Parts: sequence; structure tokens; C-alpha cells
Amino acid sequence: MMVKLLKISKSAIQRLKQIKETKNKYLYINITGGGCSGFQYNFNLINPVNKGVNSSVDVRNEEEGENIVVYDDDTVKIYSNHESSEVINGCTLDFQKELIGSKFILDDIQNSVRKCSCGNSFELKDV
Repeated sequence: MMVKLLKISKSAIQRLKQIKETKNKYLYINITGGGCSGFQYNFNLINPVNKGVNSSVDVRNEEEGENIVVYDDDTVKIYSNHESSEVINGCTLDFQKELIGSKFILDDIQNSVRKCSCGNSFELKDV
């Protein structure tokens, strides 16, 4: 299944493969209200839930309800909820390693007016 609502850097692909191989978990992206600029993105790792043959999209996050696949290239899968998928459509997911730690980040957020210096918060136009 080829689903690619967002672009993914090589470093993010490598990290997601490592997480899948070592923890058998997938990345879940959630956009919520809050942060310095009005909205923020959150990353969580979720476990797959098998609900039948070839039902890899049946992964649930209890807090957010039904999840959808926003990226799947047969080696890496990323999940989100419907509302968040509309915001992250066209974004670029990157994984950055720095002296103080490493983290996933989203860049090129569509309809984003500005991004806070913290890197996790952004403002959307026409909200």
C-alpha cells in the first residue's frame, strides 16, 4: 500500500525503521491546540492491533479514536487522526540529532503563518 501524505527525510526513515525493528511500534502524529503559537504537533509511538487479515490500518489510539495511515511505503508506516492529517498533508518529517538529544520535527506545514522558536508550535492562517 503506497500512501504518502507527507515527505520523509532519510534520517527519519532510518529512525522509524529502527523503532519498528526494536519496539514493533509506529509513529503517531497528532496536532493539538496549544503551544506558543496556537497549535503544536505531538509524536507518540503506538502498537499495531491486528483485527483481521491484511488490516494493518486498524491501529487505534484510545484518546483520538480511529486512526488513518498518512504514510506507508511498505517499509515505514505513520499514523494520525483525520483532523491532524489535513494539517500535515504536504509536510516534511525529519529526525534531528543534536548534542542535547534527538527528535522528530515537522517542516513545511501548509497554511502555517509562523513557527515558534521552540520548533513545536505554529500558527495557522484562517483558523
